[in-house]
Amino acid sequence: MERMKTILKSGVRSINLVAPDPRCSEGFRKELAASGIRGLVIEQSPRRRDEKSWCDLVVFSRRDRDLIVSHMLLSRVIMTTGLAGDVARAVYGEMCAAAPDPIALKPLMRRHRIGTFYRTREIVAAFASCGLFLPLDGDDGRVRLIPYFYDGSDERVLAARHLMELGYSTRLEGDVFKATLGTSSLTVGFDIDSINLRHRTGDKVMIHPSSPVINFSRIRTYTLDSFLSARRLV
Repeated sequence: MERMKTILKSGVRSINLVAPDPRCSEGFRKELAASGIRGLVIEQSPRRRDEKSWCDLVVFSRRDRDLIVSHMLLSRVIMTTGLAGDVARAVYGEMCAAAPDPIALKPLMRRHRIGTFYRTREIVAAFASCGLFLPLDGDDGRVRLIPYFYDGSDERVLAARHLMELGYSTRLEGDVFKATLGTSSLTVGFDIDSINLRHRTGDKVMIHPSSPVINFSRIRTYTLDSFLSARRLV
C-alpha cells in the first residue's frame, strides 16, 4: 500500500481505478476496501477522469489478457465501428507497436483500407475509449496512446505507464513528463538538461542507465528497473 500513502498524502480521497475490464482492478479494489482507510470514494472505469479532485490509478494486470483484448475488440471496436475482425486485430497490433509516437492516421487508413480519414479517427477513438490504450497528452497538441498491455522495451512507454500506475496525471512536455497528483507535481526525464529546462516547481526525477548520478540540481535518480519497481518516487 506504499503508493496509497503517497496518494493520501497528496490530499486526494476519490480514486478511479482504470483498466479495460473490472477483472483487472477487482483485486486492488477489494484490498482498498479492506484496508480500513476511511473517507475513500472508489470507482472502476476504462477511462481516466482527469479531474484534480480525483486520482486516476491505472491498475495494470495480465490476468485474462487475451480474453479481455478479444472481448474489448469485439464489443467496443468491431461492434461499434463495423470494422472486420482481422483488420481490428491488425490495427490493434500496429498501434501497440507504434507507441508512444502519435498515430499517423492517413498511412493507417491506407494500409488497412479503412475508408475515410474521419472514419479512421473514429476507429482510433474507439480503441482509446475502451481502455486498451491510455491517452498521453503532449504540449504539441498531439495525443499519444499508451497500450494498457505492453510487451515492448521503449523506456518512454514504460515510464509513462508506471507514472499512471502510481496515480499521477501525466503529460509529455518536450522530452520530459510532467506528472501531478493532488497538490504535488513531478518532472521526470532522461537527462539533466531537459529536466532543468522544463522544471519550474515540484520534485525532479531522472531515469539514467547508472544510478545514482552526482549533480547539483537536487534530482533524484533511478535506473529504469529501479524506477519501474518503485512504489513511491519522492
